Formats: sequence, structure tokens, C-alpha cells
Amino acid sequence: MIMDIECVPCYLRQAIRASSMVTRDRRVQEKAVREIMKYLLSIEWNIPPMLLAPRLYGIIRKVTGSNDPYQEVKKLSNKIALSLYEELKSRIMESTDPLLSAIKIAIAGNIVDFGALSYSVNIESIRKVVEETLNKPFAINDYIKFKGKLKKARTLLYFFDNAGEIVFDKLLIETIMKVTELEKLTFVVKGGPLINDATVDDLRDVGLDRIKNSEIKTISNGDPGTGYPMDSPEILEWIKNNDVVIAKGQGNYELLSKVRNVFFMLMVKCHAIARNLNVNVGDIILKYNL
Repeated sequence: MIMDIECVPCYLRQAIRASSMVTRDRRVQEKAVREIMKYLLSIEWNIPPMLLAPRLYGIIRKVTGSNDPYQEVKKLSNKIALSLYEELKSRIMESTDPLLSAIKIAIAGNIVDFGALSYSVNIESIRKVVEETLNKPFAINDYIKFKGKLKKARTLLYFFDNAGEIVFDKLLIETIMKVTELEKLTFVVKGGPLINDATVDDLRDVGLDRIKNSEIKTISNGDPGTGYPMDSPEILEWIKNNDVVIAKGQGNYELLSKVRNVFFMLMVKCHAIARNLNVNVGDIILKYNL
């Protein structure tokens, strides 16, 4: 999907938020916002927001002088999510359908988002979202297709979204491994800092690098040497060559919404995505692109 006009104020909010996390100097914050506005006015708005984000955050990093404005927030997100790991693992194991519960808990983790949302990461707020999500029906529900694909799968490709959220993804991956005979798992993260998106360091922080038969691939945050560009043909080859592909979050949906053989798992957090999917803000989605 391409950028919506409602993305514009969202980008400006993100510029204010990211710059204020690294400096109290209002002149620097104003410069970041002005540079973002200038850039948005210089381009056509006919590209996916996820392809625009690296350019915008490159501007923010340059103006503020901070390579990773969200570094501390990501560490805190991982730490808080890990503190809930055993509790949520028990919820999954004790449920009547562990796989379905693990999917919903992974989607609940999608709330840890400093792009679409300005979210306060704390244990009680996450517990509340988990409880609500476990009791909420899917607005788009391709769970039967997901189980059918998993049953015959030997390879899994997983596009991660945010730090913190990846702990919930870990629970889903561990649950999947109990009901399948996967021979290879490939995890995809950003090769450098971009908002609070997960990186290789984040996967290591939560132990996902120690999952059996797994490897990590990176896609670019816009900086040289950080991986393939998000719209590169190599990424489409990864998808083509795996039995089951999971893409978490709104950003990955924006990027891959037209690509076949992808299961999208997300919580809808803005009106642009809601309109595209013909659902409501707050809905949970498990959608398969056949």
C-alpha cells in the first residue's frame, strides 16, 4: 500500500518524538521537523510508508547527531517483555488451543510501537492488552489456512517488527516448533536502527539467536551495509523460497501487502491501515495473501 495523507502528521509527530528523546534543544527539534517537512514536500507520495521511513529517520539521525534515538527505549521494552515471558508461556501451555493463543499474544505484543503510537511500555498496560486480545475475535481470520500450511512446512521465514514485541514472537515461534517439524527458520530484522524496530542485537538480547536451526537476515535501515533494501528482489526470493512466511506489524504489511504467500499478523493502529483492510482501528488481523 502507498502513503496516505494521514501519514504526514504521523511522520511529523515521530520527528518531534525522536528528536526530543535525544535533546532538549528546541532549535534542534524544530530543525528536525522542518527538514522532514521540506523532504515530504519534495517527493511524490506514491510509495509505501515503510520505504519512506528510512529516509525520514536518516534525516532525524543527521540533525540530532544520534545514531539511535530509541536505543534505551528498545532495551527497556525487551527487559519488560522478558519479565512477562514465563507468565505468558504458561498462559499458552494451559490454553485449549496453544497455537491460537500464541498467535494472539504475539499480535498483542504489536502494541509496543513508537512509530504509529506513542506508547508507555509497562507491565500492567501490556497485561491488559494481552487479556483484551486473547478475548477478541479476528477481524480477518485465516487461522485454518495457517494451520494447514504449517502442517506441511519445513521452512519458516519470519519478518519481525519491534523490540519488546519480539519476546511475544519468540513465544509463538517456540509454540510453532512444538507442532511442526521445521528444518530451517529464517529471522528478518533491520540491519541498523530505525524507530524501535528490532535489530540483530535485540534478537540476541531475548535469546532468539539461540533457536535451533535458525539464521538471521537483515534488511536495510537506509544506511550502507545494513542489508538489502526493503524493496529489493532478493527479499521477494526469500519469500518465494519458504513454505510459511509471517510478517508482523503494520510496517511489514505496508511493505508486503501485495506479495503472495505471506501471513500478516498485526493490530490495526491507524485509519489508513484500517481503510486498506476494510476493518476498524483496534482490530486484530491474521491475513493470508494467497
